[in-house]
Amino acid sequence: MSVNKLLSVCMSLAGALVLMEIALTVSFSIWPTGLPLRQPANEFLAEGVMAGVYTSVRMVWFADNLLLLIGFTSLVCLALWLVKKWMPASGAESMPKNTLIAYASQTGAARSLAQRFHQSLAQHADFHCLSELNAALVHRYEKVILVVSTYGEGEAPDSARAFERDIMNWQQTANGQQLSVLALGDRSYASFCAFGHRLAAAFQRLGWRPLADTPVVEVDRMHLPTVESWWQGISHRLGRSVSPLEDTFVPFTVMENRCLNPDKVSRRAHHIRLYRAGADYQVGDVIAIRPLTDTDGVGNEKQAHHHERLYSIASCESGQVDLLVREHWRENGTPGVCSHYLSQLAVGDSVMAELRRHEHFHLTGDVPLILIGAGTGLAPLLGFLRQKQRWHSQTPNWLLFGEQHQQHDHYFAEELWSLQAAGVLTQVEYAWSKDEGMYVQDKMLLQQAELQRWVVELGAHIYVCGSKRGFGESVLAELEQWLSPEQMAQRLHTDLY
Repeated sequence: MSVNKLLSVCMSLAGALVLMEIALTVSFSIWPTGLPLRQPANEFLAEGVMAGVYTSVRMVWFADNLLLLIGFTSLVCLALWLVKKWMPASGAESMPKNTLIAYASQTGAARSLAQRFHQSLAQHADFHCLSELNAALVHRYEKVILVVSTYGEGEAPDSARAFERDIMNWQQTANGQQLSVLALGDRSYASFCAFGHRLAAAFQRLGWRPLADTPVVEVDRMHLPTVESWWQGISHRLGRSVSPLEDTFVPFTVMENRCLNPDKVSRRAHHIRLYRAGADYQVGDVIAIRPLTDTDGVGNEKQAHHHERLYSIASCESGQVDLLVREHWRENGTPGVCSHYLSQLAVGDSVMAELRRHEHFHLTGDVPLILIGAGTGLAPLLGFLRQKQRWHSQTPNWLLFGEQHQQHDHYFAEELWSLQAAGVLTQVEYAWSKDEGMYVQDKMLLQQAELQRWVVELGAHIYVCGSKRGFGESVLAELEQWLSPEQMAQRLHTDLY
């Protein structure tokens, strides 16, 4: 029991004893003179009021000893108060709330880790998204811990772009404050963890000192041993002893694994349905999949265990997770770790996975939607349409989708036709690059006036999903031609990988 709790108990006991003494004193003052307490007629009264005290002599003895007990309890309370006042604090009580844990996340990984760090500090640190911070707020803290993802080619997550612009204009310098950055990224990109390094450099320019041995610790594809080692070191420097981070991945059961284009030799796409009772998410969220076996010669099962991959969710029902997965092959002829693993799964198999919030890719309400996707980027767009159908929505929705061949790559064609017939899907534009030499951005250019009308007059929001290289860059360049910066910030939602 902590000193605080023990002191509270003793003070409550002392208060109760004081009340008992007052009650006894009042009882003596009003008891009729000469009335014997042991007469049968008064026995019930004596037992009811004074709990079995049968003689006035015993009553006086009890009262005297009660006074001694009150005095002793009061001395104990005083001693505990002095101990609390002068004894150095330890454990959870030793940390003042002078630590900030903040995150910047594009697909939920950084947010999930930051939440776990915050919980392990027993709520003795504040928790914020970078988008909620400014110079005055950040400089209140002695120690700042940032968990940030790098998006695309060294870019900040959507939620952190304004913060990165603002910090470049900060003037207030640090006064002995310390910083540590856990930078999440993918080493296959040239600008690995670039955003995390830019943040650390900005803080160092203001005089912030490293909280750890180095200001930035890089994490390649959520490599948990790296995360665990960094967190144990940071916790030690904060004066805390924390338990190892628990694995948040849980088993999902494979309910379906169907190849959607079996006639193709390469680039086969699979509709995979996973299930876990109670699994809850919002349309637009993602799921992290971790293969449990060595499927491409990475060396051993333990190393393959850390090759997690994120997939957009195509469904909208709790417990059920639909994925659209295309088999990936490297230039050297070896298969991608996770896509190959998923494509080989059988019904009934178990998959270790974690649902993650992709909060900047959620629906903002029952508003008109312009859905732009290519390849497996169709997955979350289909999820949005399914959600609108469940809502019995009357607002219009427009899909612009691109792939190579209509014959082989028209994923979920029957369901899309059904959504059109039901009035959920108001307008559709397909771009088959190998059949007609047209890409999604070409269709957008042809429909520019109508797309702009949807945004300006109907208040449509635009959701873009697919590969950032090529598709994403071209689509964003086209949108920038006719969307204002304000519209880009308020109406555009991207999931580019």
